[in-house]
Amino acid sequence: MHYFFYGTLLDRGLLARVIGRPVPEARIEGATLEGYRRLRMAGTPYPMLARERGTRVDGILVRGLDQTAARRLADYEGARYTVQVLPVVGSRSGVARARVFMAKPGIKPSCEPWDFERRFNNAQERPEP
Repeated sequence: MHYFFYGTLLDRGLLARVIGRPVPEARIEGATLEGYRRLRMAGTPYPMLARERGTRVDGILVRGLDQTAARRLADYEGARYTVQVLPVVGSRSGVARARVFMAKPGIKPSCEPWDFERRFNNAQERPEP
């Protein structure tokens, strides 16, 4: 299974802790998701995606994750997110269909963009798997 990560799981160390092992660098590449904007989920420090024409979200495409990793990822993301399969553009591989954690219907974004570096400079805010 291929996944596109755009939030906390951009942290390779956190990703390894969540799925239980490091992902080989050869299976990770930069990627973009067209037609979405990354915002902070209202009332939380976490990101979500909102549809917006003419925008894109940069993240990473991780290829070849197994069912165990998929279960662990779903547990980590929790009840606020659901998985959708969307086309992303990998920096090396081109277009791929990838699983993307999207906020469930009814969950609202704030108006504030979510930025990885700014969000997790404070170790107390860094999520635990």
